[in-house]
Amino acid sequence: MRPNRDIVIGAGAIVVFIILLVWLLSARVASYSPPSTTSALATSTLPIASTTPATATSTSATRGLGTVTVLPVAGTAHLAANPIPIDARDAITSWALPGTESTTTKAKLQARINTLLADVGTGRYTNFNIYAQIAQNYGFMGNGLQAYRFYVRAAQSDPTAGLPFSSIGDLMVQLGAYHTAYAAYGKSITLQPRVEQFWLAYLRFLAAHEATAPATASIFASAKTATNNAPNVLIAEANWRASTGNITGAITDWKLVRSQAGTGQQQAIDVEIAKLEKQQSS
Repeated sequence: MRPNRDIVIGAGAIVVFIILLVWLLSARVASYSPPSTTSALATSTLPIASTTPATATSTSATRGLGTVTVLPVAGTAHLAANPIPIDARDAITSWALPGTESTTTKAKLQARINTLLADVGTGRYTNFNIYAQIAQNYGFMGNGLQAYRFYVRAAQSDPTAGLPFSSIGDLMVQLGAYHTAYAAYGKSITLQPRVEQFWLAYLRFLAAHEATAPATASIFASAKTATNNAPNVLIAEANWRASTGNITGAITDWKLVRSQAGTGQQQAIDVEIAKLEKQQSS
């Protein structure tokens, strides 16, 4: 069975500008709204990869109220140790993910996973693609722990890829593990700073959970530099600035977006700018 690479990199697919523009005009910067947390998030990311070789035994680390067990995988002793362990400040009380997949669908997903597992190490497909798709399928099944474990294996298989870390960031947001999510998103853009979708995922997280943190403004600035002022990044910053009361900055961003947009999009942007100017003068 050939892994569906489109599914594996679905998070990185380029969204048509006008569709994303309409979505972002709603000023909903975060695509997911997990329960709030009162703990302060980390202000720095962890090293990209550990040079400590993986051991052949299972390791178990208690993280607050949750326990993560990373099991060894045959033929992977040469790989780096877990590059994104659960942050000790995060307490994962349940690894269950929200979902409505039927029993029949879950059985089909498990069968697909079993087929993919049989191809690991055969050279038929890259282990990276296999592990990433297995992780995604486990996510569809609502099994957060297995999704995490296989995203980790994908990251170990290709230490240069940002996708597993961005996906782990999304997963950890759903589980309420915000410190781990922060580190994972940071690693994704450190590894592949030119991938706009990784930046957008990181910025949505920051706007939702670190809106007023001192480092957030500089991360938005880095995103604009890395993506050459991509319209979607500018829109994300405009919405974040507006949500934190920086109306002047938000208007500046929208004007930059307007300069890159076509006539049809400019009309919608003008409406947004007018709303902000009215808010500014009130």
